Amino acid sequence: MDRSYLRLKNIVFSYDLPTNFTRKLFLSKVKVYVSGQNLFTWTNYKGFDPERVTNADSRGGVPQIRILKAGLSIKFIVVR
Repeated sequence: MDRSYLRLKNIVFSYDLPTNFTRKLFLSKVKVYVSGQNLFTWTNYKGFDPERVTNADSRGGVPQIRILKAGLSIKFIVVR
């Protein structure tokens, strides 16, 4: 059976908000990010996961878990 595949394993997008906007909110830095793991697998393999080596009786084992994360990093202005 052909186990050739193409997989999008990891990807991260992040954006720093402009400083002129964050200063108005009394913040020094604001970053927004989104990341994902195991988002897509393109293959003609009929089992769950072409990357996993299994015995002849199995159909590819358990699929890899898709993980999506989003976050916000905020640094405040310290006033003394």
